[in-house]
Amino acid sequence: MVKKQKRKPGLKQSIAAAAYKKGMDLYFAKGDPDTALKYLMKAAKNGYAKAYGEIGIILNREKNRPDEAEEWFIKAERSDSLFPAARYEYGMLHYLEKDDWETGLKYLLESAHQGYELAYGDIGSIIYMYRENIDEACCLDAPQAHDYGMLLIEERGEIERGKKYLKMAEEGGFNMR
Repeated sequence: MVKKQKRKPGLKQSIAAAAYKKGMDLYFAKGDPDTALKYLMKAAKNGYAKAYGEIGIILNREKNRPDEAEEWFIKAERSDSLFPAARYEYGMLHYLEKDDWETGLKYLLESAHQGYELAYGDIGSIIYMYRENIDEACCLDAPQAHDYGMLLIEERGEIERGKKYLKMAEEGGFNMR
């Protein structure tokens, strides 16, 4: 009878971290989401919470499986590992796939507050599209105010109203110069 050896503490985490790193390399450097997903799943199975959001992103973006992606985003959020890019992707999933702009906006704002710049344009777009339902000034950071002001000026021709938001952006420290 062969006796199973006990693994050293931390070995499982090391294996998970290595699988995560390999998965990320495959996804970003090699452009191989299928194999990357296998490695990220292995990392997640071994409790590597950082992989949860990445899995959600790949499932949503690359595999067009929003329901499964949402499960991983929820898991990431519950483990406090929903990083800004995953938070953004989760917001876009709500906005585009679930037709829930309010929840989408919530996650996009959180992502922007965490420094994810890509979120600002989509926040401006949602505010522009659903402006009748939103107190616009309630949720605008300086870059968002700028984007919204530009949308008002360029798309709607509402120059005075747009200037109000550009001024808000400037007062908030946003400067395009």
